[in-house]
Amino acid sequence: MRAIVEPQLPLTTSWIKDPHAAELEVMSQLLDEHPALARFALSDLVGERSSARGRRGLSGDQALRVLVIKQLNGFSYAELAFHLADSRSYRSFCRFGAFGVTPRKSALQETLARLQPTTLKAVNAVLVRGAIEEGLESGERVRIDTTVTQTNIHHPADSSLLYDCVRVIARLLRHARKDLGLRSLGGDHVRAAKRRMYKINQAKRQLKRLPFYRDLVRLCAGSLKAAERALPRLRRIEEARAQKLADGLQYLTEVTPKVLSQTRRRVFGGESVPAAEKVVSIFEEHTDVIRKGGRETEYGHKICIAAGSSTLVFDCSIEDGAPRDSTLALDSVKRVVSAMGKLPHAVAFDGGFTSMDNLQELKEMGVAEVMFHRKGVLVDTSLMTSTPQVHKALWRFRAGVEGCISFLKRCFGLRRANWKGRSGFDRFVHASILTANLLTMARLRLKSA
Repeated sequence: MRAIVEPQLPLTTSWIKDPHAAELEVMSQLLDEHPALARFALSDLVGERSSARGRRGLSGDQALRVLVIKQLNGFSYAELAFHLADSRSYRSFCRFGAFGVTPRKSALQETLARLQPTTLKAVNAVLVRGAIEEGLESGERVRIDTTVTQTNIHHPADSSLLYDCVRVIARLLRHARKDLGLRSLGGDHVRAAKRRMYKINQAKRQLKRLPFYRDLVRLCAGSLKAAERALPRLRRIEEARAQKLADGLQYLTEVTPKVLSQTRRRVFGGESVPAAEKVVSIFEEHTDVIRKGGRETEYGHKICIAAGSSTLVFDCSIEDGAPRDSTLALDSVKRVVSAMGKLPHAVAFDGGFTSMDNLQELKEMGVAEVMFHRKGVLVDTSLMTSTPQVHKALWRFRAGVEGCISFLKRCFGLRRANWKGRSGFDRFVHASILTANLLTMARLRLKSA
């Protein structure tokens, strides 16, 4: 049976005298001031079931607080379970009481995985509006920039992708033999494929790699045929285990031909495969190939961040593909208006957003001062801002978004999202933004006290 909040807490202890504990205390007060946040979380935890039935789990309020602790410290689930059981301050923050039983790591993982990215985004919007109403942030000036958050994958070399296909197919077929008693499946070429991959990595010239690539492609194609033979046999078995294995093989029979094709095109044909056609991971297939600003290629998703003067993040959108920054400006400002409940007086953009159409439409929306960091496309700065002094001030103001992005990446793991799947990626990003905003608001409140 789940609840919005714990109806009656066990014996609690007072907060210890420590700067981190003081921040946790204020963050706890901020969550208490918005009771609707716990209801948002509870709706995800319960779903369509009745919250009055079943085993007692974390309340909506506790789930949000546990998520904040995890992102605040970058804990693994095992570390999170230990610190919740061990730390007096974390137990108080998460409302477990002095002697209450804390969840195990498996329960924590299952519970936090139920929280949806849309819910976390809605929670952040409530906190942003609360900060503006309280005066912690004016919302008059907004700075917008994009960055890349990587997915949790290895570098997508052709040899490693082929080896991934071979070993995962072999693993699923091994489970089919062991758990379901299926025989004559074949397809176990893991050791041979691993040797070829190592030989490819050790070869210094492309000509020496080609024979090993041909062998590796042949082994991968053999594994694919074994998976295609086993798939109908598994589908005929009406057991949950068999269907789960069949689903895994079904996915691999779809993605492995793509990996084989791009290897043949690139390695043997010398062709440059377009980014939209590339498979960069068989585990995180949603990963985009992004080359931002002529720098090193990154693998993940582009995110657009809008922050205020206090470094409070008003909005964060996760983009599909690698859209040009100039196509994101208007939608970003509209989402900021929706999150804050008001139109900002001034908006400062990075150079990639520069566009005359963007300037005109933002002015029509009612934004008084618009500053694009890039010169040359819009040479006449009088079109952007009312005076040169305002333009210079916004030029300097915009640079602060780089520090905000660095803060998110260094302290909240936004450099690399390590939760699985696209939903997990989105959940990780929005959880990091939510936690950063809570900490920023707590520090602003402590500073003004």
